[in-house]
Amino acid sequence: MPSAALSPLAVALFLAPAAPLLAQTTAAPIDRITLSSGGVAQVHRQVRVDGDGVVRINVPAAQIDDVLKSLLVRDPAGALESVTLDGPAPVDEAFAQLPFDAGLLGALPDLLRQMPGTRVRATSGGRTIEGAVLGTQTVDGKQGDTTLPQSTLSVLTAERRIDTLRLGADTSVEVLDDGMRDRFAAAVAALGRAGAERYRNVAIAVKGSGARQLGLEYVSAAPVWKPAFRLILDKSGKARLQGWAVLENATGEDWNNVDLTLTSGAPVTLTQKLHDRYWRERPDLPLVAGAADRPRTDDEAVVQEYAPAAKAAMAERRMMAPRPIAPPAPAPMMDAAIAPAPVAGAVAGPVAQENLVSVSFHLPHPVSLPRGQTLSLPFVDADVPAERLAVYQPELGSRYPVSAVMLKNAAGVSLPTGILTVYDADTGFVGDAQLPALPVNEQRLASFAADRKVEVSTETKPEQRTVKVSVSQGMLRAETVSRRVTTYTIKGAPDAPRTLVIEHPRLSGWTTKSEQLDSATPTHQRLRVQVAAGATTKVDVVDERPGASTYALADADAQALLAWSNAPADPTLAAKLKQLAQARAKVAEAEQSLADLEQKLSARNDDQGRLRENLGAVPQDSELGRRYLQMMADSENAIGTLASQRDKLGDTLRALRKSYAEDLAKL
Repeated sequence: MPSAALSPLAVALFLAPAAPLLAQTTAAPIDRITLSSGGVAQVHRQVRVDGDGVVRINVPAAQIDDVLKSLLVRDPAGALESVTLDGPAPVDEAFAQLPFDAGLLGALPDLLRQMPGTRVRATSGGRTIEGAVLGTQTVDGKQGDTTLPQSTLSVLTAERRIDTLRLGADTSVEVLDDGMRDRFAAAVAALGRAGAERYRNVAIAVKGSGARQLGLEYVSAAPVWKPAFRLILDKSGKARLQGWAVLENATGEDWNNVDLTLTSGAPVTLTQKLHDRYWRERPDLPLVAGAADRPRTDDEAVVQEYAPAAKAAMAERRMMAPRPIAPPAPAPMMDAAIAPAPVAGAVAGPVAQENLVSVSFHLPHPVSLPRGQTLSLPFVDADVPAERLAVYQPELGSRYPVSAVMLKNAAGVSLPTGILTVYDADTGFVGDAQLPALPVNEQRLASFAADRKVEVSTETKPEQRTVKVSVSQGMLRAETVSRRVTTYTIKGAPDAPRTLVIEHPRLSGWTTKSEQLDSATPTHQRLRVQVAAGATTKVDVVDERPGASTYALADADAQALLAWSNAPADPTLAAKLKQLAQARAKVAEAEQSLADLEQKLSARNDDQGRLRENLGAVPQDSELGRRYLQMMADSENAIGTLASQRDKLGDTLRALRKSYAEDLAKL
């Protein structure tokens, strides 16, 4: 006989049928979906119920937090009673009440070994025993020339007798303890429900009367739908723009004739782990045993006592139980949004609608898509104005412009950003570009290739000049203009004319002047230039920024005063500034002369010190001593003369400074 340890489990559980919680259980299929470019999907389900009922939906486990966050139940003639689902670990919780775990369900001897004391009825090989499980024993046994493990079950019968039964392939075990049997059945059921742990079954219980349509709606994570555009250029200044949406079904179930809407916007999307369990840590209060501490002696007089009315109010607040909050009335069923006429085009066009912060495209026909598959659908098709341009962007550091198209959105609805494949009606594919977000009736540049037949060189010359000076209270204000003159030299294509757009960078605080200025963006000034075939054209752009500086005239030198006198100013002020410059030059000359005298005096004093040292080193009546004495006398005379000149020049300098200050005060 084969060993029971190698056999599959055969356990008979005799369970009483459970009474249903509500009258009916119904699955709610998906009938409407709105996919957002923000990475979420608004899922709508609809099912018909009659009276009380339970509606079940299967949701991917990764989306269960979103369902708990956003689920809406719309019941026109009833009320929501509860929403239930298994916890984060239903199998572990179910088996936590059993003396074994789920891993033993496939090994009967090991399973029975973990059930000591449980009353069972076991049958094997035509023999039956009944009693409380004592345990199992597995030993090696001989079957012919083969050694196989053999297991034996031991039970304690009602007559206090120990019976044993060899477990074989035909073993059947019936659990007789009601509590163990119920827990066993619940655990096995939880194991069955968790067979696909990637999904959670959500049960929505409603109470109501009569047949009615029940609506369920929630927001969950979804792959971002991707717009991909095609643009076909012709020579008439028109283009055909077609937009296709690439999307995936990640809801976990098939779409069967689903009403699909695509929205483009930037919603704030948040998530929170509502399905996880969070346990708050509590302080451990130590167990107090033995005698109590001595109470504090009440030896202080009462300093404040509440009024009787206050005491009564406090007592009432302590005894008052919180009142339950009435549930909100059920919201009406959400109807499909009424959208304007579909965008014109050859492809079956969706209904487009401008919303407050987004744009939506409602597909005209129901969509069927198996779960996990990808689908591409057209959502816009329209003729739009388009102008082919060569665009030069200096910050790129290239001497070649890029070939681009200026698109104006005449599709009647804002277009989301996406990749753009550009075709020429005559030559075919010419390049790819990024189509930026394009509101209705606005235009954007889409660059798709380098134009190597056109070359552009750039030369910039900075300069600054004073445009006005004014004086007040001894302070001179000089108003200036900083200029940057940029010259763009364009060598045209040899075989065809070009319309060149130069995107000249905008400088904060600067104004731009040019005869070719055409338009501006927040970051660039656009200059439009018509370049004939084989021609060379130059474009000058002047950027200017006003400035102002303030100077104290008392500290200004003659050169600065003379420069300011030649700047644009009032003629009277200009004349005074020239006079002031002359006076300041005299002051500077006197200061320089005085500095020269001070330097000579310092040199004479140094020389006199050297003579004194030499005189002390030789006899005074010697020829050398008499010579040093004469030199000392000559030095003293020179020092006296220089000191007298310094004093006179100092008086002159003070007079000049006083005169300069008086002239300065008259301005």
